Amino acid sequence: MNQVDQLKQAIENIASKQHVISAEAKQAQEKFDQSSTTAKETSKPKQLSVAMENFNESVTILMKVFAKSRFDEVMGMVANPAKLIVLNFFVAFFRGVGFICGALTVLYMLYSIFGELLLSALFF
Repeated sequence: MNQVDQLKQAIENIASKQHVISAEAKQAQEKFDQSSTTAKETSKPKQLSVAMENFNESVTILMKVFAKSRFDEVMGMVANPAKLIVLNFFVAFFRGVGFICGALTVLYMLYSIFGELLLSALFF
């Protein structure tokens, strides 16, 4: 065996920790694994029913959250970009019309209040 092979073997021994673990410790681990496996098998139905109850509760909570957040409507809009573009166009159009109407109303009010003052100041 050359040095490279010896080094590989040493690394494998360290990685698997075979030189550290005694035979008694391995036997104890096997007994522990066997006893824990039988204990798990007896309590499996209870754990399964508890897990199913928790899962059902989580699904119910998620359904309520999605219903309140209108997530399905948002995903419908994202899935159909043409509909989203048309909707945004109409929203922007009516916002612009509203802004123009508001600006004209304010200008008319300013003119009706201060219009005669401005005209008299300019011409006299």
